[in-house]
Amino acid sequence: EMMGVFPSTWRAPAMATHRGEVKLWTTKREREMMDYRADLFAILKTTEKLERAYVKDAMSAKDYEKACHKLLAQFRTLSEALKHTVPNVEAFTKEYNMDCPAAINRLVKSGMPATVEHGNVRSVAASHCIALHWIESLCLVV
Repeated sequence: EMMGVFPSTWRAPAMATHRGEVKLWTTKREREMMDYRADLFAILKTTEKLERAYVKDAMSAKDYEKACHKLLAQFRTLSEALKHTVPNVEAFTKEYNMDCPAAINRLVKSGMPATVEHGNVRSVAASHCIALHWIESLCLVV
């Protein structure tokens, strides 16, 4: 039964077509909202995978940060479009049985990549080495 996959607070007007297909919307606006909800689902799942990949050191901090900034921007834009139909993203994840705590933390609570929130250890160490090299160079000149 299809209605079991939708949250109890939202019901799409399921209408059968002459081919036996089930339409989940009857107006252009309903279709847009369905598409936005699907986009939100995808952004949440993608962010969860991104966070896991970064924690496992499966990608560089630079690649992580670039992808994370893009997802954060997409999430903010989409959140504005869905603010009346999905006022609570955490409730949305529960309604759709989504397990994505890292995505909720990154998108809803933190709002910034982990490399920015916690500082990129590699770039701090690199900056320190450059500073030491610069100081040593000054000592040789004097």
